[in-house]
Amino acid sequence: GKGLPFLGLTALLNEEAMVSRRAFLSALPALALPLPAMAAPQGFVDVKAFGAKGDGRTDDTAAIRAAHATGKPVWYPRPPVFYRITGWVRVLADVSGDSAEVRCLGDGSIEKGIFYIQQNKAPITIQGMVLNGLYKGQTKGGQWSAGISLKGARRVTITRNVIRAPYGDCVYLGSLDAKIGCRNIRIVENQLLDPRRCNVAVVCADTVLIQGNTIRKPNSFVGAVDLEPDGNGFDYVTRVQVIDNRVEVDGDFIVAAGNNGVMSEGVVVRGNRGRWQRLSYVTDSARLCRPVFADNKLEGPAAIAPRKK
Repeated sequence: GKGLPFLGLTALLNEEAMVSRRAFLSALPALALPLPAMAAPQGFVDVKAFGAKGDGRTDDTAAIRAAHATGKPVWYPRPPVFYRITGWVRVLADVSGDSAEVRCLGDGSIEKGIFYIQQNKAPITIQGMVLNGLYKGQTKGGQWSAGISLKGARRVTITRNVIRAPYGDCVYLGSLDAKIGCRNIRIVENQLLDPRRCNVAVVCADTVLIQGNTIRKPNSFVGAVDLEPDGNGFDYVTRVQVIDNRVEVDGDFIVAAGNNGVMSEGVVVRGNRGRWQRLSYVTDSARLCRPVFADNKLEGPAAIAPRKK
């Protein structure tokens, strides 16, 4: 039939004898209007401007690396499918995304991690990203393909991200060349899910806040939060706070082991809620000095039976 002109439509809706407003509007076809893409924040470069497709098939590694190599903050708009990369990306400045997903198929090697920060000169914040390592439960291969790897990093905030299924740690904090440790790191309000190794591995760092995250680990390999310096004569773990996280761990929540002659002071584990097989596993070699464990509540049965030693 003929379309209704605008003024005729108004008149028709006001004519009770012909049709009610509700009946008329319910008969209109649904309009499938796509949500407008969010524009890059001021001062950010857009990965799509460098050729990233986000179609789930194209290898976007080179395009994404080119965006980060500018040294400017980088914006990831939500892609049609996901951004596919085949190796880690060096992060030099802030990263922000519209729940944009980046996938890298991990194999346990360092090179198959996703984001990497090394001895940054200015503060960096990573937020609004979905980082997926596609780990499917394999037990062979290495354990170093991290969602976010920090080495000698300073003043880094990781917040409101989903870091899922890395073939290593969701977040790794270590030293650069056994000479420079991480310092002032905030890991807050993220979803840290289903790693092969740890949700957060603190190997060399001072002043770390792990707060308000959802932490899920469906295996007992290592632990959810690992405080474990490498035996390289340098690494240390001091002033780490693990506070107010939601936890579902099929094994140990906190693991502390190893030292290089430095006391692990200032460790606070407080206000965490959820399920774990064991709240903490601390070896004599950890040299954990006056740790504070307070107000952590096991909700429901322990995740699994105690593991064999």
